Amino acid sequence: HQHIPGGLNGNELGWDTAWVTDSLMHVTNADFDTFLGSCTKSSWSAGTGDLPINCVSWWEAFAFCIWDDGFLPSAAEWNFAAAGGSEQRQWPWASGYNGGTPWSIACVSGPCTGGVSPVGQTNYGVAKWSQWDLSGNVFELSADRPSVSSFAPPVPCVNCADMSSSVKRIAHGGSWVDNYNYVTTYYDTYVTTRSDQIGFRCARLP
Repeated sequence: HQHIPGGLNGNELGWDTAWVTDSLMHVTNADFDTFLGSCTKSSWSAGTGDLPINCVSWWEAFAFCIWDDGFLPSAAEWNFAAAGGSEQRQWPWASGYNGGTPWSIACVSGPCTGGVSPVGQTNYGVAKWSQWDLSGNVFELSADRPSVSSFAPPVPCVNCADMSSSVKRIAHGGSWVDNYNYVTTYYDTYVTTRSDQIGFRCARLP
């Protein structure tokens, strides 16, 4: 990750081959298939390539982004994109919000039993730099975990990625199971958690 203090070999050391173990991530196809069978709303079925990835651990998300020539964004980077940078939007698409599914893939009324939806289906919920679904559909993992109780990056944020936690990371933006009024929430999750509500997106240098 080139934007975390020290670059690729400073505070953030990149991939560690010691992580390739079943105690942290499913290494074999058989192991992975076993877990996906217990993940109720998995997006890993055949013909679902337009769904967001879910049911993976932080380790697997981190590995995939490296493989895909990207990186997991830090909490500050994710927040910057969702807030429209200096515009500091309340929602990724605007400061105002009319509610409902035209703006985000979320739960309008409970009980919420839907599941993940194809990306890019909301009519209005596009962020400042054309990112779809920064709120709703699946929570999105960040590379780090701010240590403060709000899980928000400090202001001002200068080299503020916090990689010190060995067991938890922050996921952003709510999911399909969250009421649409709460789709900008943070979620504190373990790096080994796999959930049908949690996914990720890879960032790239401009």
